[in-house]
Amino acid sequence: MNLIINAHHAMPDGGELTIRTGAVPDDRVFIEIADTGSGIAPEHINRIFDPFFTTKEEGKGTGLGSPSAATSSKATAATSGCAARSGWGRPSG
Repeated sequence: MNLIINAHHAMPDGGELTIRTGAVPDDRVFIEIADTGSGIAPEHINRIFDPFFTTKEEGKGTGLGSPSAATSSKATAATSGCAARSGWGRPSG
């Protein structure tokens, strides 16, 4: 849920949020979340899986929820990752 809320915050003038799911060989599934927001600054990308990491002012954010996803991934032999950079959002329209 935090990923969706943060995607919304990253698109103050509107944009597109895409949630895609699918199956791949070996009985594996995936969830892919993409938005056309402003992206994640390079100096923050390595911290997105840190518990409660946020770039918002104090009291305004609780983090992306990535640590929960990473913990769930480890418990189920799944993987998690991020492909993002500042200004990388897909153009909408």
